[in-house]
Amino acid sequence: MTRYTEKQKLAAVTAYRKAAGGLRATASAHDVGVDSLRVWIAAYEANGKAGLVAKRHVIYDLDFKLEVLCRMQDEGLSCRQVAALFNIRRL
Repeated sequence: MTRYTEKQKLAAVTAYRKAAGGLRATASAHDVGVDSLRVWIAAYEANGKAGLVAKRHVIYDLDFKLEVLCRMQDEGLSCRQVAALFNIRRL
């Protein structure tokens, strides 16, 4: 798995948000995968620059996990959406 710096992620997200050419064109121009760029965009939109910071392995308590899963079910959110919303690694 290739690791990208926060600066690289922000540059790709910023280019996409400027509507320079769409998701695939932006991903290709920045030499990143389309799925990675989608995740970064969602994280940025939900949490700003903080959403692009690499997340370390965290052990969450049961109450937090239940909150995440309930919100996911109640609102019909995808794994990507809930990860961006709670600023956690993808489920």
